[in-house]
Amino acid sequence: MVIPETGMTGSAIGKSGIQILINCGRKFSKQNFVTELSSSVAHEATHLVREDTEGYNRSLLDTIINEGVACYVEKSFLPRRHIPYIAAIRGEKHYIKKARGEFYKKHYNHSEWFFGSEKFPRWIGYRIGFLIVNGYAKNKKISLAKLVRTKSSTILKGSKII
Repeated sequence: MVIPETGMTGSAIGKSGIQILINCGRKFSKQNFVTELSSSVAHEATHLVREDTEGYNRSLLDTIINEGVACYVEKSFLPRRHIPYIAAIRGEKHYIKKARGEFYKKHYNHSEWFFGSEKFPRWIGYRIGFLIVNGYAKNKKISLAKLVRTKSSTILKGSKII
């Protein structure tokens, strides 16, 4: 149940815990292990902080932004790391338009948007979130401490991406 490309996956548990799953059968170099573990912790810790943000995961928009912020924090801490779930996706503009039409839905298929399906490419929700958050952070030149506590609607408006 780990991301094949990284050998790890994580999740935030409530407001105070992080769970990191590691494929112990995989061979990691010491540097690669430290990088992947650090990246996972940064991503999941961001979710813990954002739990207190108004609208946390109440809609597709909130979830996309929450993942985008977590990915942005990862990239900020480890700028040279290739993060597979925020890499460019062929036809992503089509999916951005589709997401825009569904942003305020409270009931949506999380797995489709974030892990892929016949309708959606793998990780499109992460990619869209990262693009929005990256646009906002560049426009506002905001600190990470403030960014992780900023409401999704504010990030969307200030991103000028969508």
